[in-house]
Amino acid sequence: MAVFLVFLVATSAYLVAISAMCLLGRTEVAVQGGDGTVFVGVGSLGSVRHFRYDHRSRVRLEEEPLSQRIHNRHRPFADPLERIVVGGSHDEFAFGQDFMGHDARRAIAGLLQEAVRRA
Repeated sequence: MAVFLVFLVATSAYLVAISAMCLLGRTEVAVQGGDGTVFVGVGSLGSVRHFRYDHRSRVRLEEEPLSQRIHNRHRPFADPLERIVVGGSHDEFAFGQDFMGHDARRAIAGLLQEAVRRA
C-alpha cells in the first residue's frame, strides 16, 4: 500500500510540474557583451545555463541528432526535436528543444544572430 501511495504522489507531483511549465512557464534569453544566459522555469523556480559567443559564432536551428534520439528511451523513434545552437565548431551551446514552438525558436534565433553580429 505504501509503495502505491509513493508512486501516486510522485506521479501527481510530476504532472503538476509539467502542467505549471506548460501554462505558466517561460524561457528567457539574455545576451550582453559576449555572455549569454538562458532561464527556463516557472516564476523564479527553474534552471539557468550560461554560454559565450563572439563575432565568429554562428546561430542556427538544427534537429536533434539521431544518436541522442536513439539513446532517449522515452521516445527513441519519435520525430526529431528542433533546437537553437549558438557557437563555433568546438564550443556549441544548444537549447530550446522543450516547451517552445517553431515560430518562437525562429524568432529567438534571429534575435541572437543580430546580437552575434554586433559582438
